[in-house]
Amino acid sequence: MAKHRYFSPSSCGFYSTVVHGQNLPADAVKITETEYLRLLQDQQEGKTIVARDGLPCAVDPDDDLEMLGQRNRVQRDRLLRDADWTQLPDSPLSPSQRAEWAAYRQQLRDIDLDRKLLESDWPTPPAGAA
Repeated sequence: MAKHRYFSPSSCGFYSTVVHGQNLPADAVKITETEYLRLLQDQQEGKTIVARDGLPCAVDPDDDLEMLGQRNRVQRDRLLRDADWTQLPDSPLSPSQRAEWAAYRQQLRDIDLDRKLLESDWPTPPAGAA
């Protein structure tokens, strides 16, 4: 049996006919052995394999804008979730404290997420009650 390599954009996974037979994802695309080995080498060097236009691509996770945006959105969404309680009507915060938290939450929403963010780029939550 000839060995063929495939890449699935939906799972970002590699498949081989030797291991998987014909049980391949519907979106699997054939790649050469050379491409497969190059991508594995790139991954060993710290790059991340992503799907771009249905094909595998190795990117530096710190330089890739799409990946940075995704990571920043996850971080921002976590910070917003952690502060959700501050806006509930039964929160123990005073109206002025609630307004400070609302301003902080708006600062989080206003951040340009499609760039490399330093720790200092993220707004600082209001003091106390966090």
